[in-house]
Amino acid sequence: MFQRLFEGLLLSFLVVHQAELSSAQPISSSSDYHGLSLRSNKSSQDILIKDLPAYCNPEPPHPIPSSGAIQSDARFQQPDWEFRNGEEDVIQDLRATEEDKKLILDLHNHLRRKVASHREQRGSPGPQPPAISMPNLKWDDSLANAAWEWAQNLQYKHEPDPVNYGQNLHMSFSRQPRNTTDWASVINGKDGWFDEVNYMDCASVVSFKSCQASNGKVIGHYTQLVWAETTHVGCAAIGYYDDYNGYPFTPGQPYKQFYICNYSPRGNAPNKPVYKVDYSSSSSNCPNQQE
Repeated sequence: MFQRLFEGLLLSFLVVHQAELSSAQPISSSSDYHGLSLRSNKSSQDILIKDLPAYCNPEPPHPIPSSGAIQSDARFQQPDWEFRNGEEDVIQDLRATEEDKKLILDLHNHLRRKVASHREQRGSPGPQPPAISMPNLKWDDSLANAAWEWAQNLQYKHEPDPVNYGQNLHMSFSRQPRNTTDWASVINGKDGWFDEVNYMDCASVVSFKSCQASNGKVIGHYTQLVWAETTHVGCAAIGYYDDYNGYPFTPGQPYKQFYICNYSPRGNAPNKPVYKVDYSSSSSNCPNQQE
């Protein structure tokens, strides 16, 4: 028993230490960092060699509100649970329904329009500068299918580079399972992907450098969400049990919901604008660096 306790403490130290090392270094490119959004760690040198941005680091998981939970006794009776390798490995199919697809698209496009039209007042400093163009996103089933395939690995990390799409990740956890997803909180809730707008500055809009803003805060999920050249999105989620508690910050809360959104064309490209600022607008508060 003492050996298992020691091994658990050692694993917790290694994971936390790894996270501290990762967050201390600016990581270039792609997307992801909410409640527990992840990105793979690639060096700037790797990015330059491959001419592809690496994913940003993920965030830690978020607790699921107890009001959304269902009794654990009923978890194996739910029609969307699937047994894999016996009762020790059970997954819940949370692929996007038609209602989910509409919600995901509506949220993305509402937030993109809000930024483009200079109605987003938050920032560091705010408000966000207006955009010349930021088209509405369309749903892409191939991106959603890719998200589902990756989700079934039950690993809170990005797909290995290179891939031809951007990727935002999120994970939530609770003591009991729930039979619904919460895409609204993932995308636009407190500490959600869009909430990173609080740390956006003009320089990061005009020329994206890394998933961290000049103030050191993570912005990579937000920038992928509003990346002007991105035109399509596809998402999926999965529920599962991790009784081993692989993440030391979720003891006693084995139920996980893993959310993934894939974006095409891929955003968060180094030295490219998140979107082209409309300097002709009298409301633009961003210095014209092209002059």
